[in-house]
Amino acid sequence: MENNGKWRIDNSKKSFVYNDSETADILLSLFRELAKKSTDPIVWMTDYQKGSLFTNNQFEKESLVEKFSYEYKLSQHPLDPVKIANISFKSGQSYSFDFEITEGKSIEISYGSNHAWNSLNNGTPGFKDIAFTHWDTVIFDSNLVDIWQLAIGLCNQYNGKKGRYLNDAIAKGGLDFSDLSEVCWILGLEDIIDINGFFSTVLE
Repeated sequence: MENNGKWRIDNSKKSFVYNDSETADILLSLFRELAKKSTDPIVWMTDYQKGSLFTNNQFEKESLVEKFSYEYKLSQHPLDPVKIANISFKSGQSYSFDFEITEGKSIEISYGSNHAWNSLNNGTPGFKDIAFTHWDTVIFDSNLVDIWQLAIGLCNQYNGKKGRYLNDAIAKGGLDFSDLSEVCWILGLEDIIDINGFFSTVLE
């Protein structure tokens, strides 16, 4: 939004929509192809420099370039030929923003952390981490250790068995307690954006 001649993000909103069918199709194709080539796709982004949209040196200043990994999910209703892609971008261990690309129509960019938490796999990307296999090095209370061991044991017992949903993070020894995001929001703990932040906050 514009305020006194300057542009800034409207904090009262958590997303904005860019309606351009050609750009939507280009980005959908780009992210789809990158996701096919790698299980951990990466993109680099930089801020738009005013008046430099069509120059060839957008990434010349390395200090302004950011590296993002992303998760990609394509969905399509059986009765609707239009494809919708959800892409969640992650900088380091934190989820930053989402794209929801509707084929031939638009791109919705969501920059609210709560929305990013719940964008993929009916869960919370920030609370889903394949690499976080060391929970037992951050929990020392014996009662809590017993609870976590029981929870993880049950996850391993039923994950992907007899036609059940296979959670890849759990299968590889990581953690996924996505449903807790709603509880964090209710308790006013929306600043927690990933598993490390969760443990450091609740174990204080």
